[in-house]
Amino acid sequence: MKLSDYIKLAWSSLWERKGRTIGAIIGLIIAILAFGTALGISEGFKHYFIEYFAKIFGVKSIYVIPLGMKITDVDLALISSLPYVDTVIPIVFTRGYTIVQGNPKYIYVIGVDPNKLPRLLGATSPKDTILKGTYTLSKGMVLVGYYIAYTETGKEILTPGQKIVVFAEGKSERFTIAGILTPFHPMVYGNPNVAIFMDFDTYFKTFSFSREYKLVIVQVKKVKYIDKTVKILRSLFPRAEVFELRSVIKSFTHFFTGFEIFTGIISGISLLIVSLWIFDTMTISVIQRTREFGILKSIGFTNKQIFLLLILEVIILTLVGELIGFTLLYMLKNVIVVTLPGGFVSIKPYLTIFNSLIVFLVPLFANIIATIIPAYKATKITPSQALRFE
Repeated sequence: MKLSDYIKLAWSSLWERKGRTIGAIIGLIIAILAFGTALGISEGFKHYFIEYFAKIFGVKSIYVIPLGMKITDVDLALISSLPYVDTVIPIVFTRGYTIVQGNPKYIYVIGVDPNKLPRLLGATSPKDTILKGTYTLSKGMVLVGYYIAYTETGKEILTPGQKIVVFAEGKSERFTIAGILTPFHPMVYGNPNVAIFMDFDTYFKTFSFSREYKLVIVQVKKVKYIDKTVKILRSLFPRAEVFELRSVIKSFTHFFTGFEIFTGIISGISLLIVSLWIFDTMTISVIQRTREFGILKSIGFTNKQIFLLLILEVIILTLVGELIGFTLLYMLKNVIVVTLPGGFVSIKPYLTIFNSLIVFLVPLFANIIATIIPAYKATKITPSQALRFE
């Protein structure tokens, strides 16, 4: 017999028991939807947060945080002289507050090189950082984050040219608002939307007497230079914390791999139930088809051929359920949304080729395994048993 003959015979045998076949297919569809959605949501969380961290950290950026040591202008000059370094962005910051319309607003107070602020914020030029006003960081002038100047509903409460009093480090100082920044995503040092930026001279004269930097962002010329530069920086500053995006993502990925396994196991219970259903269906089918298998034996079918026939039946049954299940899954993946508490982040299932293969292969192999014992029992049926059964 040709393979096509086996497939035709297996197909017709399935639809002789329509009720059980349709029930098994519906179970498979539900299992595919549950399993695929669980893996897709886990992958969606991972994909979202990796992109989020890439924006915060930058793929070519290395962060140097002094712990129990000082980073001064001399150190900055040394870092800038390293062979693979493109730009060095030092910053200094503290927490403080200001009074807006009689209400306190907690803020970050950040000192920065005006020429490097756009790169720090992830903008291409100074004009891309300013929503209103001018890009001016000089003595007595500051740039104000979006959510200091605007309420959450978009109402403007501060404008360029106004005075603003900043309280930090036990001191207070009045500044003039030069410009309002456009909204930006949070960064390693804090949220620029609730920050006030000033130049280094203003910051150090007002809030700090020592010219020491709390964070240095080192941007390399190419991503391939990250590892070499990290090793150099760690040797130069052994007491500093030196890290980059990939180390953060590596730790994060370990967490989500465990989360994917957990959700996969929970949703895989539906696959176990379907496999038990398949085992039950095929066991009953073998008993009900004793006469059929006896006749097949009498006309020359071998044990291997009968075994293959039953395996093909469950493969066809599974493929039909998977085809419908995958179609529905891909149709619904843009409809299914998981929103994190607070409503700021909504995740949709993100199905990779690897996850899709898992969703495809696991039910297929599980159902084949569930069929092995009933199929083996079918091969032991003899023509004489078929006559007794009749």
